[in-house]
Amino acid sequence: MTNAGKISRSSFASRFIKIIILLTAFCTSVCAQEVTSIGFESDLSSAQAKPWLFYEIRQSGKLRGYLFGVSHVPIGKILIPKKIQSSLANSTALVLESNYFDVNIQLQGSMALKSNPGGKSLQEILSPSVFARLNALYDSKQIPESKRAVANLWSPYLVATVMDSECTKFQAGGLSPESVIFRYAEVNGIRVFGMESVEDQLGWLSKLSTSQWDNYLSAYLDWLNNIDCRNISKRSIQKAWDGIVNGDVDSIYEEYVRFYTHDLKILWLQEEYLVTARNVTLKDKLVQVLNAESTPFFSIGALHLGGPKGILNLLRSNGYEVVQR
Repeated sequence: MTNAGKISRSSFASRFIKIIILLTAFCTSVCAQEVTSIGFESDLSSAQAKPWLFYEIRQSGKLRGYLFGVSHVPIGKILIPKKIQSSLANSTALVLESNYFDVNIQLQGSMALKSNPGGKSLQEILSPSVFARLNALYDSKQIPESKRAVANLWSPYLVATVMDSECTKFQAGGLSPESVIFRYAEVNGIRVFGMESVEDQLGWLSKLSTSQWDNYLSAYLDWLNNIDCRNISKRSIQKAWDGIVNGDVDSIYEEYVRFYTHDLKILWLQEEYLVTARNVTLKDKLVQVLNAESTPFFSIGALHLGGPKGILNLLRSNGYEVVQR
């Protein structure tokens, strides 16, 4: 594969991961009107001297691996610091949460997001009152019946986050830190693999009850009615991105809890399925890799690192030293 082909593959995978996390790219299939994007002014090309969320994992004083807390979506023009590049070059493998740079994983993830257990429609999954609220939102946006019919086959998770594009869509440009790291590994012949399957990440979609889906979608509908949601989203995402570059894991965790408690009120879902619960299984998989590889380099979403039940504390409770470089 040529370097140009490798870069194109990285860029495509970056866009797909953005769909997995924010799913904004699906908006053109559902929203009747163009969404105004939020432009960020971050130019991170001078961030070489910043600490970033970069750690050494040690055990009994011996280096066992590296851990890099990343964003899965672009955060502006970036140059990954040389200390991180050199650590990756000296590692035995780049280890991702899940390897969405693999086309087969991309397809599996897409299918999981766009289907419901048992082939049920949204109308069958949601209560009549919440389904009526969703249709009222469609009416207010003049979304045609043909697009509603398509969305009616999707999971409530996909529908909600697509509609949320009006509040969270942004254009930062460039590649995500994770994509930059992947591209570096691929160009330099470093082995890449993921720890989680699509089922590990999205299997929860089949576990929620009608009342849970009602609570989830109602929270999103309330959020979308907040006329200031774009500015709130911009401020929150900017804080997270600043935390990544400045190596401030506590500020990222604090903003995560604040946002999902006071703005988009779905902290229960984040804790039970998307972040905290996954941290435990991710830590176990990470330890398995540490036992199998001599010096792996882990690229993990920044939200998984902080907090009492974050990966940093979980590793430390398992006897590892996790030292920020």
